[in-house]
Amino acid sequence: MLLLYQVALPLLGFLALGLPFVWLERKYPLYRIDYRKRLAADLANCGLVFFNAMLVGMLVFGAVNRLELWRRFELTQGLPLWATLLIVPVAIDFTLYWLHRALHSRLLWPVHRLHHAPTEIYWLSGIRASLVQNTLYVGVSVGWAIALHVPQQLYGLGGLWAALVNDFMHTNLRLRWRWLERWVITPRVHLLHHRKSDHLAKNFGAFFAVCDHLFGTFADPEQEKPAEEFGISETVHPLRLIAGL
Repeated sequence: MLLLYQVALPLLGFLALGLPFVWLERKYPLYRIDYRKRLAADLANCGLVFFNAMLVGMLVFGAVNRLELWRRFELTQGLPLWATLLIVPVAIDFTLYWLHRALHSRLLWPVHRLHHAPTEIYWLSGIRASLVQNTLYVGVSVGWAIALHVPQQLYGLGGLWAALVNDFMHTNLRLRWRWLERWVITPRVHLLHHRKSDHLAKNFGAFFAVCDHLFGTFADPEQEKPAEEFGISETVHPLRLIAGL
């Protein structure tokens, strides 16, 4: 019961934070979307993702405390907190960039295809992830937070920031921010990644676009045709999509 309570409050907070994105999508939509067809499935997956993330977090913290792993990491001992908080998102983004690229390989694609399965992309669809993918992403984020000695009381803020970034990049939004797109994954940039025809190749960044520029995987929305169709070509049982198998 306590775990359900711990999941319910962050989940309600996450949905409340989505209200500005709902407003943006209604005012500046890129595509017409029938939200009624998607909402129930996305809310169900959202609850599953939050439950899984909470469970993974508890297991990681339990192992860390039991094995006293806090004492084994000295990467940022002595650094001021502000410097640590600048390093953490860069380290997480760099790791998730390469993890994301790996998930698009033939071997690991089943882990990631639930995220690409929606045929309509909007702010809440971005939360879709298989149990395996969600575990990997949470593990990377918590692992870096532990290694870099981020105070535990700030973990909630880190999760909030990650949720807002995820909502933003999946928003069904036609606005152009050319000055941002070289540094940040905007909706226009990320929607190209979800394009059904060639989503395996470009724009893998989790938060920032820097790695895509550095490693030659950036697709400029000014030079690409707009994404017209989303989803995957495979027919996969929903339970396999959710499990990541």
